[in-house]
Amino acid sequence: MKIYRRVFSTVLCILMCIICMFCAGAEGNTTSYELEALGMTIDFPNTMSVKTQDLAEGIHLEATTQDGQLTISVTMEITPKSEEIYSFTQLTEEDLQDYREKMLTEEEYIEGNITRRGEGKDTIPYLDFYCKSTTQMNVNVYRRQSVTLINGMLITIESQSFGDDINSDELLLIENALQSIHFSNIRSTAPKKTNIGLIITLIVVGLLVLAIAFVTLSYFMGKSSVKRKHEASRERRHKAQKNNYDVLRNADETNRRLDKIGGYKSSKDYFDSNFGADESDAISSAPAEKRPRSTSSAGKHSSAGTAFTHMGYFFKNVKKEVSKNKKKSAKSSHRYAKNTKGRRQSRDYDVFRDR
Repeated sequence: MKIYRRVFSTVLCILMCIICMFCAGAEGNTTSYELEALGMTIDFPNTMSVKTQDLAEGIHLEATTQDGQLTISVTMEITPKSEEIYSFTQLTEEDLQDYREKMLTEEEYIEGNITRRGEGKDTIPYLDFYCKSTTQMNVNVYRRQSVTLINGMLITIESQSFGDDINSDELLLIENALQSIHFSNIRSTAPKKTNIGLIITLIVVGLLVLAIAFVTLSYFMGKSSVKRKHEASRERRHKAQKNNYDVLRNADETNRRLDKIGGYKSSKDYFDSNFGADESDAISSAPAEKRPRSTSSAGKHSSAGTAFTHMGYFFKNVKKEVSKNKKKSAKSSHRYAKNTKGRRQSRDYDVFRDR
């Protein structure tokens, strides 16, 4: 009995070692792929061909088996509805059932179930659908879809098999890939959006408004300054023209005093006192400062002599004017008689005939 027990223990140890080696080899035959845009990782066997670049829009990963019969793709889209719901973890079982029934109304969807994958807080509900469609070449396409909504992203892991339905081995491969999915961050609600963009926009607009206001203010201030300069220049020219009319008006007041200037105070004085006067009056009206001072008796004698002289000039001028008028009258009479000789005289009275 002891021998049988030892043999049984040895065989059991060998089997356990083989199982462990098989499991270790199975784990070592998979590769984890990180999808940064989705914040998730997924594992696939090394026997599958996996692409994460140069794919169509919305597709982030595509894995194909060696025989090309099975293709697994990971797609993601963001819609207003997905941003509103944000996560399946916030939906009740009834809400998930309503979503499942709504999808089953489409013709290609055959059946659907709700499956929860993950552990603890990382448990995420998935909606698994089985679909069948036909291409234009009458080729049957069998699909398995696992849809989840996480962090506002609608993520779909879809498996396709052309011609034949998905077999049990392929189903196991698909399930292992789904179980390996891990999200780096799972949020139950959308983060509060900061208005950094709005703040930056307001700052830029404010700076532009201030710049425009500064430029406008500078323009009008410069224009006003130029206007003031023109007005001041025009005023100076006007004053200069006005002052140039009297060459003596700009002289210093102290230099224009009679006791320091040996002549007239201004040009106005000269024209008022001398314009139209005869030579004798001009001589007699010379500035007092230029004439030598004399005694009182000499002043009286000079004044009397001047008066007699003026009286003589007056009578002399009257005599001249009378002689001129007589000559003019004689000439006029002679000219009139000559012109009117042989003509009938006008009866009208000629007011100029006596001149």
